[in-house]
Amino acid sequence: MKNIIRFLLALSTIFFIINFLPIEANASSFREVKTINLKDGVALKKAASTDADTVTHIPYKAFVVQYNTPDSDWVHVQYGDQKGFVEKTALSAPPYTIKIASSKGGVVVKDSPNVKSPTQTYLQYKMVVKDFGSVGGNWSFVQYGNIIGYVNSKFIGDVKPYPKVYIYNGANSLYNIASFSGEKTPFLAKRGDVVQVYSEIAGFSYVSFGNQQGYIYSSELVDKTVWANQQKLTSFQSLVPKKHSTATMQINGKTYKQLQLKKTGNTYSYYEKNNNKPILSITYNTNELAIKGINLLLDLKLPAPLEQINDTKTLIVPNTSRDAYLQLLTTKDSLKTPLGILNNVTTLYISYSFVEDAMSTDIYKLYFSKNYGLVKITGGVDLGPSTHNNIVFELQTLK
Repeated sequence: MKNIIRFLLALSTIFFIINFLPIEANASSFREVKTINLKDGVALKKAASTDADTVTHIPYKAFVVQYNTPDSDWVHVQYGDQKGFVEKTALSAPPYTIKIASSKGGVVVKDSPNVKSPTQTYLQYKMVVKDFGSVGGNWSFVQYGNIIGYVNSKFIGDVKPYPKVYIYNGANSLYNIASFSGEKTPFLAKRGDVVQVYSEIAGFSYVSFGNQQGYIYSSELVDKTVWANQQKLTSFQSLVPKKHSTATMQINGKTYKQLQLKKTGNTYSYYEKNNNKPILSITYNTNELAIKGINLLLDLKLPAPLEQINDTKTLIVPNTSRDAYLQLLTTKDSLKTPLGILNNVTTLYISYSFVEDAMSTDIYKLYFSKNYGLVKITGGVDLGPSTHNNIVFELQTLK
């Protein structure tokens, strides 16, 4: 389910096709800005060897562009419009400041610090760039992903980052541009970590975490107050039924009357008279709830704890190749039932993976009361809003 959401979000973003000189800006041509750290400068060679012909001499502190090359003592670089090789030890990562494209009309990126220089591309408003500093004449040398060039300094501005909580649960990637087509690296933040946000654009946020910087999906972040106030279900044992011994239920349209409630360990089962096979059995453990019943489509084990924000659990569905996904919607629901209006109801949402041959999926909401246990299930095959009102199971009377 997470992957589907992320894929749909990715399709809604802007796809950037960018160029610097003759090199296309894609993952295979990933580049970094470096400076020359040798006071006497360094020779740019035609090949990765001290014996190769010299293309030109690169002075101390000059900027070069390093290409994504195999790990070796020599690296492929570009200096101005000339390309060649230098020894890796001659290069250092230059300091930079994070700036933001502050012109709502966009920012022009030039090949050289001159208004008559060829234009590489335009940076959209709120795009984040690395500003390596002024090169004179009101020009700054900047980088956005694989765009490396010169912009008018007055069209990029300082940005004050603000904190948000990272909520994605699982392996994730950090992108060098605001698009899933950018160069990606493993993101080291874990669910609950605080990151600094610099900008949000096209469904992405530019963040920093430790020494990492780049773009992630904005939907994977929430405000700190929202995170602190989220509802949680720490244990299913808090939902154990306490106030009855017999019950009437409706399951898939059939009514079962005078069901006897029997407790065996942590398992609560409802039986018809003179029938030793339970109509419904629910086991309430600290870290898991197991539900199974006759004529009940659900036969699942639900894990705990659960958090309200973006905490989706994948469930194993017995005797099928489908997956199911569990979410906590709330622990403070108010629900009208045949038993009356119940407050502080815990509501869980379960969706099943798509069935290709049936062209459908299934969705369910499970409602639990702290005094009565499971009181209601709605859902079924997803046919739109009416599906959510379809009663699969309901506890009707108690004694």
